[in-house]
Formats: sequence, C-alpha cells, structure tokens
Amino acid sequence: MISNLENKIYYLDKKKFLLFVFLGAILVRLGCFLYLPNLEFPDTKTYILAGNEIFSGEYISNDWYMPLYPIYTYLLSSHLGIKIADIFISSLTVILLYHLSKTIFLNEYAARFSAIVLAVYPFSIFYSISMLTESLFVFAYLLGVYYLYNRKYILSSLIFSLTILIKPILFFLIPLLFILIPKFLHNSSAKNILKTLTCYLFICAIIMTPWWIHNYQRYDNFVPITLIGGYVLYSGNNSLNETGGGLKGRDFDPSIYFVNFSDPVERDRAMMDDAISYIKSNPLKTAELVVKKFVRFWNIWPNANEYSAVAYKLISVLSYGIILLFSIFYIFNFGRIQLTPTFPLWLIIIYIMSISLVTISSIRYRFPIEPILILFASFWVSSKRKEV
Repeated sequence: MISNLENKIYYLDKKKFLLFVFLGAILVRLGCFLYLPNLEFPDTKTYILAGNEIFSGEYISNDWYMPLYPIYTYLLSSHLGIKIADIFISSLTVILLYHLSKTIFLNEYAARFSAIVLAVYPFSIFYSISMLTESLFVFAYLLGVYYLYNRKYILSSLIFSLTILIKPILFFLIPLLFILIPKFLHNSSAKNILKTLTCYLFICAIIMTPWWIHNYQRYDNFVPITLIGGYVLYSGNNSLNETGGGLKGRDFDPSIYFVNFSDPVERDRAMMDDAISYIKSNPLKTAELVVKKFVRFWNIWPNANEYSAVAYKLISVLSYGIILLFSIFYIFNFGRIQLTPTFPLWLIIIYIMSISLVTISSIRYRFPIEPILILFASFWVSSKRKEV
C-alpha cells in the first residue's frame, strides 16, 4: 500500500505535485496555528516596535535587529497578518527546496521527498506560527542560493542583500559564495568572477545604504549591520557561562555594561574586548564551552526547559533526529562523491555552526541549516529506493 502511494506521488505530474505539497503545507501550518493561536516570543514585540519607529520617522531604539522584518511586521499590521504571511512563505519554501534539490542532485525522487518532508517538518511548522524571522530568512537565503547555483547573479545579489536586512548572519559568507560557486561550479574565468563579485557588492551597497545612513546618524559611527556582536560573544564567553547557552541571568549578566556605557558602540566594544580577553585567559574553559555548544547545536531535542516535556522530545527525535541520522548516512555514502556540487551547502553549515560555537548555541540558530540536512537525507533515501 505504501509502495503504491509512493509510486502515485512520484509519477504525479510535477505541477500537480507541487500544488499538492504546497497546499498540504499550508493546511498543516494553519491547523497548528489554530491549535496554538497565541504562540508568541519577546522578540516579536521588539520587531513590531521597531517597525512602528521606522514608519514614525524615528531611529530604531533596539541595537540588535535589522530593519526588514520590522518593516514586514508593520506592513502586515496585525499578529494574524504576520502569521498568515509567515505560513505562506514557509509553505513556498517547500516548493523552493524541491527546485534547489533538483538543481543540485538532478534527482526527481529526492526533490519530491525533500519537499514532502519540509511540508510536515515540525520545526518549520513551529517557526511559521511564531512571528520570528526564521521563516522569512530561510526562504530568502535559500532563494539566493538557488539563483546563484543557476547563474542568476543579479537576482541572487538582490535576494542576498535583502536577506542581510532580515538577519545579518551570512554577511561575511555571501561574498565568498559569489567567488567559489562561479569558480568551481560554473568554471568562470577570474575576470568573470570579479565581475560577479563586483555586481553583488554594488547591489548590496545600494540596498544597504539607507541602513548605513540610519546607523551613522544614530551612532555617529559606521555600523554596517548591528551592534549585537559584542553582546553575543560576551554572552557565550564569560565566567558565569557553564552551559554554552545564552540565558541572561544564568549564563551571563550584562547589567554592568549598560550601567557603565551609555554609548551603544562603546558598550559593544567593551563587551567584545572582555569576551576576547576571557577567551585568551581561559583556553581550557573556552574549549570545554565549545564542546558544550557543539552538543547544544546538534542536540536531537530542545535545550530550553519549557520544551523539555516528553512529547516535545519525541517530536524532535522522530523528525530532526531521523533527518540528522540520514544526513550522516549521506555523508558516508555520498559526501566525497558529491562534494563539488554540495560544497556551498557545507560552507553554510560550517559557517553557521562556527558562529554558534564562538558565541552562544541554540537549536533556533541551527534551523537555517535544517533544510540542507533534509536535502542530504532525502538523497540518501532516494538511493535506498533504487537499491530496492
């Protein structure tokens, strides 16, 4: 029976399949939204406040967030509007993952399987109804990767630049992708690679300029993204931190910096300097924390106490846990063989993980790479199907 259903899905017309999986993703997310209609996090209030400040002609009072998601929340005007939009974008990501998989692996079964998995993936569903940046950010950066793989350099430059305005975590990696993907996947000449990189930098500069002006007027300094760097580095590297997490009051206490430094730029530098000093003075403790952060990052169930119930752990193990296991199988079976077409994805995984190992670690920060793990796991599953 399962085999018959599998064959029907596989041989279904592509457009019908994508419509089917897209609508299925929407229905699943809407169902969970109706079950958890009041799911909200403190970050959401900050996004909404920042959006109101932008459209009131004020400076954003928060030093840590980029402006695009606050603008997005303001334009959607209500919690319901934000959640419906996030659900729609999260469901679109299902279709995008299909196309990205097909581009990289040229395997229809793997592409369809990855789309189905993401459609019902609990963490994707959770973030789609949480009013956080994750759904929009993941869609945007995967779209940028997809266009870059397909030589759509201008579109990719535009999307990646907007992605930075949502969440700046890939700010330093993106230029490298515009060098390495054309070089190793497209066999571009050095001259064309330089043109591609220049195109990205030019488009990025144009899109980022209003934000740079805002920051210069507010801080009287050039701040290219945000002032969260020192805060998160200190959060994960200080005498209080024993877990590798970033829970204020348990893992760190920043209050003295807010008392001693009224200037946000000076405060950020002070926290950065103290964190670096702590790392240099405590190499063994730092190494121990890196191990703990690694475990937290790849943990097969949530780290937070509020999600420690057996039901949450079971859902996580049966979804992410299986995806992680199958991804490991993929590495051993195909990692070396398919290193060339997949190395940009590995760069993204290693880069995002490395930031967590240096600063603070949370499964929330892991979520952007989980669609990539789904791609790997789905290809491994497709290889087992051929063997059968």
